[in-house]
Amino acid sequence: MAASLGVRATEPEILNDGANVIVRLGPSPVVAKVAASTAAVRTDGAAWLQRELDVASFLAAAGASWPPTVSRSTAVSWPSASSSGACT
Repeated sequence: MAASLGVRATEPEILNDGANVIVRLGPSPVVAKVAASTAAVRTDGAAWLQRELDVASFLAAAGASWPPTVSRSTAVSWPSASSSGACT
């Protein structure tokens, strides 16, 4: 999926493996959040994930300091924070 979005991800690193799997798509500065158990814990999993995308898109469009989202199926990705805390 990363390659189809133009993201070079030859060195993935799992940062968290819980209800969501958080993966740094190295060497690119992108972190992906993948819903791992949403369907098991939410009766309306697709609606829940859509709401998350809608909120993130609204914040970005309103000029909030919020990273952009990319939606494909149930995947959301955003640039990782650099050591200074700024999004790259």
